[in-house]
Order: sequence, then C-alpha cells, then structure tokens
Amino acid sequence: MPEFSVVMRGYDRRQVDELTARVEGTLGRAPLAGTPITLKEFGWIEFDVAVRGYDRFEVDGVMRTYRRELAAAEGVELPADLDEPDAGLGLILGSADEAAPDTPLFSEIRGEHSFPVRFRGYDRAQVDELIARVWGTLGRTPLNGPPVTREELNNPRLDVVLRGYDRPTVEETLGRYLRELLERR
Repeated sequence: MPEFSVVMRGYDRRQVDELTARVEGTLGRAPLAGTPITLKEFGWIEFDVAVRGYDRFEVDGVMRTYRRELAAAEGVELPADLDEPDAGLGLILGSADEAAPDTPLFSEIRGEHSFPVRFRGYDRAQVDELIARVWGTLGRTPLNGPPVTREELNNPRLDVVLRGYDRPTVEETLGRYLRELLERR
C-alpha cells in the first residue's frame, strides 16, 4: 500500500485509503476490500479536500499509475494524448534516485534505511552525508569529517526540499542513532 504525506490541506485520507484498498485488491496485491473497481468507475472518482489530508501531488501520481494498471488488467489501451496536467513535473522535480553522490558508502546507507521520498522532505544529500558521519563517529566506517555531535542529531539542520526524504522517518532514525551514541559515551 502506498504511503502519503499529510499536509495542511490535502485529499480526504479516509476516501483515499478506501479507494487505494479497493484498487490494490482489484489488482490482486491485497485482500479485496469491497467490490472490484473498474477503469470506468475509477475515472469518475474525485476526492474531497480536507484539513490534514494526503498530499494531492503524491496521491495524483499514484492514481495515474493505478489508471494505467487497471487499463492493462482490463486490456484497454489508453489514448496517447491522455496526458495528465502535471505529468511532466517529474522532469522539473528530478527523479527519486537523486541524492548524495553514488558511492559504496551512500549506497549502503540508502540500502539500510530506504527512506521514502516525499513531495517535500529533508534534502537527501544532506541526510546521506549526516548518516555517513554518524556511522564514522560510531566506528562502523572510517570517519570522513568531524565527528557528529549530540546537538546535530537532536536538532538536525536539514533543508526541506522538493522530493526529499520523509521527515518523520529521518527524525526517528536520527533519534535511534542519538540513543546509540549516548549509550557508547
């Protein structure tokens, strides 16, 4: 099941969760919740906007994918001119794989943590570099730069950018590293 960021004004979470469960069940990736959904019915779905709802950009992206998957499952070929209004934003925002330079250390960090990428999240390169310093401070890898301090983990100064790592997940991970650092001292 996809996860979405919660924003001040976004799509109604209950409506999105119910539709997502139906589509995932229809596609055979989860137990079927309700009746299977058809491509025709899917095309008529609209979500209400609510306070503390799911990020509309993220939901719209998943819904475009669902539309293509439902069409393929029904053997329907979607018209090539069925471009969504924001389908080209991926070119502007960059791919989900853009982060710190691809070194074996950064690849290992991403492999261990696999932080979800959100529409707005912590700068991926900054997070990867901070965790590399954490690993060096803890002796897991050679230290490249100054040791990380408690203050840096307790109050990280990470930029919030488009297509960044999920903030709560990063904060939880840094909290675990802080506890590990405090236990060693």
